[in-house]
Amino acid sequence: MSIDLKAHGLRVKPLEWLNLSAISFAKRFTVKESREGWYAIFEGDGSRDISPMDYDTVDEAKAWCNRHHESQVLALLEQVEGGQ
Repeated sequence: MSIDLKAHGLRVKPLEWLNLSAISFAKRFTVKESREGWYAIFEGDGSRDISPMDYDTVDEAKAWCNRHHESQVLALLEQVEGGQ
């Protein structure tokens, strides 16, 4: 079962960017440039996740970060909803 945040008047707050970095739950999102374009890295709790492709713009890479952040927040809410 998935939580409908809009039905409760809620939303996941977007990441707040300082240049090319943002922090979420003490984990860091970083956007970097390569020869092929822009990509994003998420690091936290010893894990590292890299965006699946190079993006044409920095804003597209940041959008990947925001989607990743939102999925993490929703996963936490689903755990609570499931009684864990």
